[in-house]
Order: sequence, then C-alpha cells, then structure tokens
Amino acid sequence: MGYQNKILTTTGCYGTGSSAVTDFIREFDSVACKSDYEVRFIHDPDGISDLEYHLIENPNRHNSSNSIKRFIRMMEDLDHVWFIKRYAKHLGGGFLKLVYEYVDRITVLQYAGSWHQDVYDRGKLFFVLSRLSSHFSTFLHQYFHCSNLKSRSLLPVGEKAFLPAVREEVFLNGTRDFIDHVASLANTDAKSAVLLDQLVPPSNFRRYIRYFHYIKIILVERDPRDLYILEKYIWHGRVVPYQRIEVFCKWYQWTRQLYRAKPFPEEVLFIQFEDFIYNYEETSEKIIRHFKLDPKTHTKKQKYFQPGRSKNNTHLWTGYPAEKRNIAYIEQALSEYCYCFPANIEYNEYNKKGVF
Repeated sequence: MGYQNKILTTTGCYGTGSSAVTDFIREFDSVACKSDYEVRFIHDPDGISDLEYHLIENPNRHNSSNSIKRFIRMMEDLDHVWFIKRYAKHLGGGFLKLVYEYVDRITVLQYAGSWHQDVYDRGKLFFVLSRLSSHFSTFLHQYFHCSNLKSRSLLPVGEKAFLPAVREEVFLNGTRDFIDHVASLANTDAKSAVLLDQLVPPSNFRRYIRYFHYIKIILVERDPRDLYILEKYIWHGRVVPYQRIEVFCKWYQWTRQLYRAKPFPEEVLFIQFEDFIYNYEETSEKIIRHFKLDPKTHTKKQKYFQPGRSKNNTHLWTGYPAEKRNIAYIEQALSEYCYCFPANIEYNEYNKKGVF
C-alpha cells in the first residue's frame, strides 16, 4: 500500500466543537486516539505548507535555506521547550529524529554558510552586538593591521545552510512518508486508523490533502450565537473579536467563506455541531461511513461523547437577556449560519454557569 496509517483528523474555525468528534472516535477500539492535543505542524507558520512555498513554488538560494532553518526551529519548539514537553509527551518521543531525517531527504546539499538573515533571526540584541563586533574588527584591521582576524561575524563558523531539492515529486513523497511516520508515533498499537486533531486547517483543503498517503477530514461548524456567548462570557478568550458585534459578524463570515467558496473534496465531510447532538444517530452514522470505521468496534458508545449532556453547550444565548440586541444582529447578519434548533428546546440553567 505504500503507507502504514489511515490518518483521520478534525478541524474547525476555533470553538466549533470538533473535539466532540474526537471524543466520539475515542469510543472505537479500532482507532488510535490518545488525546485531543492539536497537532498543527503542517499548516501553522513555518510548517510544511510554508516550507513548500519556499522550496518548490518560489525557490531562492537564501530564502529556501532560511525556510528550512525556521522549520527545524519550529519543530524543535513543538517537540519541547526546555523542560516543557509538547509533542515529546503526546507523540511518545522520536519526533525530532523524524524531522531531521525528513530535512535530509528534501535537501540536496547542507554546508557551512550564513547571511544577514541568520543574524536577524537571533534577535535585536545579537544584531547590535554583531554590528559592534564588525565595526571593531574593521577598526583593528585599518589602524592596527590585524589581518589575521577570522571573521567579522558573531555567527558560529559551523552555521548551516541548505539547498533543497526543487522537484515537487521529491518534496511530496518525502512529506507523505514523514507525516505517516509521525502518525506511527501515535499509533503504537498498530490499530487500523489513527486520529490526530487539527492536522489541516478549515480551508484550502486540496493543497493539504496532497501531503498525505491517506487522509479523511471532518470539518465541524457551530452556531455563531453560541460561539459569541462562549467567547465573551465563558472562555474569555482573545481569538474571537466579540467586543463589537459588527466586527464579530464580519470575522465569522470571512472565516467561513474561506471553505465555502469551493466544493469540498471527497476527503472532507462537513457536519454541524448541533446536528451531532440533536440528530445523534444520523450524524454518527455519517461519521462512521466517512471514516470507514467498523461499527462493531464502537464498544464504548457514549462514554466520552454524551449528546444529552452536550445539550448544555447549545442555545446558550437565551440565558443572557442583556445580549438580546446583539443576538438579533447576528441572526440578521449571519442568518445562513444560524442553526434551526428544535422547537421544544428549553434553556438549561447550567448553560449560564458554563458547567459543561
């Protein structure tokens, strides 16, 4: 088959309830799903997608090398930051070894070399010290004839530079194998599939699908009225701009238009978070079919995802009468995104308290 893992993932535009699908999949014995920790190294800044741009779409002798360095630094930080384990904890170790092997595969030459961007990347203090060192070296050379100075730069002599393989086929084949090997770190029991959360963004799917031997994606959406209330009163986050209702609606619409502009490829299934609660059986069957799961392995049904309990996460705005005007604005500006709740739904007092 050429690959070891059937990779499954969920995605959404922040706070949409994609973790509900992750919890649902955890109930299947046939899927490796250790946690809902987000694994975003493909699409985050300096990740694989940025790497492809600088190596394949717009190769440049300096920029390509710098992109590889940034990629390595980002992967090292994702693995761990000092004593704080990140991927090293959630993927069980071995991630950085795979990163270095991947870089070896997509480059044709690694050599000792540097340029001014290597100085900039070390921060403002290093830049100032480097300039002072350079001026001091020039002064010594001009007035004291110190011609044996080895370098005017504070960069280490062993600073690396990279020349990439600029063939798309080489990059994609190396990337597919790399991601498959990363998935194996989370699939230590060699189950039939492995789920990694947020592997791809909720947009530009056709670009990211190319990076996988096998991928199935579920995109989850949520009613904007609930998202507004959650961010403002319960999460107190800074991702969603809830301070002005006009800005919130423009933000919500812009982010959703990114994936609504084109038809979904067959690898992507769209589901509404509320449907997973109020139409549980039908929606769960869609997920099972899309992910090609064996229903017989659903041995822990409703152990992790409980639609009855998750109802407390919906229809939240009815507990905030002071938001009546803003909710009305959302319903007018984002009518196509507002979920049609069952007529007999009742407000649950838990909602206002944020007890989920």
